[in-house]
Amino acid sequence: MSTSGTWPFTLLEPADDFDEASYVALLGELRGFLDAFAGSSPDPAGTARLAADLRRWRTALAERHAPASSVPYGQLHGADDHGLAAVPAVEVHTEAPGTLDATVRFSRWYVGGGGAVHGGHLATTIDGLMGRTQMADGWIARTARLDVSYRALTPVDEPVHCEIRTRRTEGRKSFLHGRLFHGSTTYVEAEALFVRVARYPGSAREPGAGTLEAS
Repeated sequence: MSTSGTWPFTLLEPADDFDEASYVALLGELRGFLDAFAGSSPDPAGTARLAADLRRWRTALAERHAPASSVPYGQLHGADDHGLAAVPAVEVHTEAPGTLDATVRFSRWYVGGGGAVHGGHLATTIDGLMGRTQMADGWIARTARLDVSYRALTPVDEPVHCEIRTRRTEGRKSFLHGRLFHGSTTYVEAEALFVRVARYPGSAREPGAGTLEAS
């Protein structure tokens, strides 16, 4: 059972039988299922069987409905993007205060018009990775402004590189630049303002670290 700090400011109160490692593995399977679903064309019999299986699992999960303070989805600060399956898995190559380099692959689950990746998913992904750089610097930060420019269509099922840099900080404000690209082609560029609101749990970079003390 984990009692790790959650997003944004409280502590998760998990059920007695909650196991974080098993839950994170389940999130991985859920991502994989959505990818497979979006890339398949099931026959009528397979569609009916899958619908029945999902209905059965939906009923079982409804029986485990819990208060928000005990729901781990999106509240695991030790998992990528706090344990949200709505964003693609990311392979991080370099992560340091104010800097992140990674690779992400958008499956057909994230497709938008014209067969390219949906712009909303691109903005969500780059926003989450920008926030991750702030955690590497010992802070929880909120997005105050995010300006996204779409330079080219982002392909589905192809490796996309991500580069995040903190340009400067002014007190509690962090100004960031990010881009998604492959080779010489830039798909997305973003400029953002993040506001630091609390120490990141477990960080040893600042006085008072390891708490959720506001600054």
